[in-house]
Amino acid sequence: MRLVLNENSPSSFSVEENCFLGFCCIFTAWLHFLTLCLRH
Repeated sequence: MRLVLNENSPSSFSVEENCFLGFCCIFTAWLHFLTLCLRH
């Protein structure tokens, strides 16, 4: 799940922001999966 956000734009994300966004996406997906598992 790699985030490639507007490489050509002047305000490109730094490595720290890419890692943070990637971590947020993975954490949100994991949390959503966990809540789905707990519902059953």
